[in-house]
Amino acid sequence: MQDPSVRPPNTPSNDVDAILPTELAFGSDGCIYINANSLPADMREGRPLFQGYALTPEEAAHAMEAIHMLALNVTVEVLKAARESSGKK
Repeated sequence: MQDPSVRPPNTPSNDVDAILPTELAFGSDGCIYINANSLPADMREGRPLFQGYALTPEEAAHAMEAIHMLALNVTVEVLKAARESSGKK
């Protein structure tokens, strides 16, 4: 996949990028936000706007720990659901 930092806005490199841009922010309001440049102007009306700043290295380290735990928990639940749906325990 192409490095998203060098890809012009609104120019996805594949179908996955078209659905899920890489510039994500998770809001404390439960919303997932994307970079405003990634959303065409005709799709912006009526949506909450998030304005943010880059995390410091220390903040980023804490965020990565939280994301790692989230990914682990999601993986465990997906595997559990797959086992249950296949009849295995």
